[in-house]
Amino acid sequence: MRPQWKRWTGLPFVFAVWAAREDLCAGAPGLPGLVDDLIAAKREGVDQIERIATQYATELELPRSELLDYLLHNVNYDLDEENLLGMATYFDLAHECGLTAQLRSMQFI
Repeated sequence: MRPQWKRWTGLPFVFAVWAAREDLCAGAPGLPGLVDDLIAAKREGVDQIERIATQYATELELPRSELLDYLLHNVNYDLDEENLLGMATYFDLAHECGLTAQLRSMQFI
């Protein structure tokens, strides 16, 4: 899917984000701490890429070097401007195709 999207739009495809509905975030007392915890979890995961590749090479019976290469060069762990534009384009197209009832802007906490 990623190569086709890139050819079609020239933009990266974002496969996953941590997201929550706005009505659940409004006034949530633990939200600032949750954001900090999610950022820390991402940092910890990125810092452990070599260990993760080693562990899953055994479990998946795949070469560690291939897993490490995939995790280092094919997964983007940040949501930069280009990725945000890719997501916005996806949402716009989904709305144009009738897959979403209304077009909403992305909001970040």
